[in-house]
Amino acid sequence: MFAVPNAGKRTFKVAAMMIAEGLRKGVLDILFPVARCGFIGLAIEFKKPGKGLTEEQAEFAEMLVKEGWLVVVMTDADAAIRTVKNYIGI
Repeated sequence: MFAVPNAGKRTFKVAAMMIAEGLRKGVLDILFPVARCGFIGLAIEFKKPGKGLTEEQAEFAEMLVKEGWLVVVMTDADAAIRTVKNYIGI
């Protein structure tokens, strides 16, 4: 499981370096590329209550779902922890 450093304020130089390394808009916050429960991976996006996915995130999430991933949008860490535990069978 790993987090994707897409959000946050950075200097122009750091942002340019990250883009050169492959940073892309729309990638969800946490990716867990482990097959369980009939899915090939779990992707989690964190949002403030009432907020939705950006257009880029929605496109990325749709692509993951088509490839067999479980994609969830969460508003708090406790729900995300329960989701991961359920996903791996704990």
